[in-house]
Amino acid sequence: MHPYNVGAETEISIAGLAHAVARQVVPMPDVRIAKAAVAGRPAERYVPSTARARHDLGVTTTIELEEALMRTMNWYRHKQMSR
Repeated sequence: MHPYNVGAETEISIAGLAHAVARQVVPMPDVRIAKAAVAGRPAERYVPSTARARHDLGVTTTIELEEALMRTMNWYRHKQMSR
């Protein structure tokens, strides 16, 4: 048995992800970055390799990030309204 990374191999920063999530919230919240990037230093990012899942399981990315976030927020809103 092997561990598998899930998601996509598309690089995105934490700030970029925060902005993408914020775009799905109404009213859209402000995104504040606690620490500025250090000039000349590469951004800290993690892009998981999904090659094993793709090869062993035939898993592919079928939904882009923005669509996945929208679906997640819609699910969450529905769950909140049904309480």
